[in-house]
Amino acid sequence: MWNNQYKQRGVSLYIALMVLSVLLSLALGISAILLSQIQLLRGIGHSVFAFAAAETGIERVLEIDASSCASSETNAERIACIRDALTALPGSEFQLSNGATFQVTVEAADEGGCPEDKNYCVRSAGFYLEARRSIRAGR
Repeated sequence: MWNNQYKQRGVSLYIALMVLSVLLSLALGISAILLSQIQLLRGIGHSVFAFAAAETGIERVLEIDASSCASSETNAERIACIRDALTALPGSEFQLSNGATFQVTVEAADEGGCPEDKNYCVRSAGFYLEARRSIRAGR
């Protein structure tokens, strides 16, 4: 009887350590999955800010077109007017209050993939941290 009791003395400690190691590995695996999901959600939020910046670029061009370039007689004059107005804007005009920025390119019809039936196309790219979103609109 004494011999059998001495052989099983450390078994409960061994089983407890094995159960704890399995639970620890499960907890670490679940936390790794949760952290990757949090980073993904943060990236989606950054993408929304970048898209909003790109949309602001499109709206800025339409505002310039309606206010400053409406009297242009030809599409070439209108495009030149918009490009000149964009060039004249200070750099701070291309940054939003949340830190997002945008870049705008105006293309003539049949230039850079702009369809022939449009007067001009506007390509706007918005940036926020590591996110970048682009919009193209034709008018």
